[in-house]
Amino acid sequence: MEIPMASNRQTLAALAVVAATSSAAVTADTSIPGNSFYQDKERGWFWYEEPAEEAPEEKLEPEQASVPVEQPAALETTQPEELEPRVGSVAWIRANLPMLRDKAIEDPTDENIQAYYYAQRLMLDMSERFARRTNEVISSDPFLDEDLRSPASNAAAEAIAKDAVGKRDMLLERIAGKAALIFFYEGNNCRMCGPTISSLESLAHRYKFTVMAVSMDGAALPGNPFGPTQYDSGLAEHLGVLTTPAIAIALPPNSTEIVSYSAVSMEAASMRILNASKRLNIITENELHATERINNIGLIDNQALSNQSSDIANDANSFVQLMRAEAKNAFTASGE
Repeated sequence: MEIPMASNRQTLAALAVVAATSSAAVTADTSIPGNSFYQDKERGWFWYEEPAEEAPEEKLEPEQASVPVEQPAALETTQPEELEPRVGSVAWIRANLPMLRDKAIEDPTDENIQAYYYAQRLMLDMSERFARRTNEVISSDPFLDEDLRSPASNAAAEAIAKDAVGKRDMLLERIAGKAALIFFYEGNNCRMCGPTISSLESLAHRYKFTVMAVSMDGAALPGNPFGPTQYDSGLAEHLGVLTTPAIAIALPPNSTEIVSYSAVSMEAASMRILNASKRLNIITENELHATERINNIGLIDNQALSNQSSDIANDANSFVQLMRAEAKNAFTASGE
């Protein structure tokens, strides 16, 4: 059956409307699955994209009313004003003298140089007054007067020296009766042995010391004046003797102390023997001090002050009374 021409035109018009409607719908909503193909059909049948996920709706929370917070008032701190040192005081001179000096060096005008030297003159005059008062105070305080220890008088100084020498000689004679001296040498290399041998011979003659000559290289001492040669068996290493000549003191049965690692005079050897004897407890510390040519009496022991308050010096009178009492105790102990 033939379809009339008019009917064909109506059918084509209806299809055009449907096609246009479908195309608009696809263009308007690409989120519908499958619709995106119609827009991007040139990618082919195998092109595929995940549909876009819808963003979750944000829940708006009700705004809370802000409560004003009172800030604490700032504390006002009052810094104590630093007092300027009094003009002419030691603190003022200490602060200003370097400044005046530098200023005079950098700009040596008459005024700058005079300012520096007037400040220096002020300091020197203060020192002079201090020195005068110091002499007055010290000369009237027996515990501060150093003339007791080191007399300014030549006659008194000679008397102390003579007494010290006498006590030294008595101690050395006593030590010589209890201990012997050991002389370490090298027979093949003894360039410095001569002076040491002379010192040892004098000590042996004056105080009756026994001297034993010990060879460190196995060679005899030329013209040995000290009897049969002895040979070192490890004592030198024990005492730390590395070079010769060297002197040690031996206290029977088995105590030794080094006296000297080098050549020494008789005077120096005598004092070193006294010190070594003190370490060996042959003599006491007070006996050793009595041989010094200075009157070492009244030495204050600082450990005796360790239990005092640290601010005791803030009260000058209390501090003076404490130190005077400690000095008196020290002088009393020195005379015992």
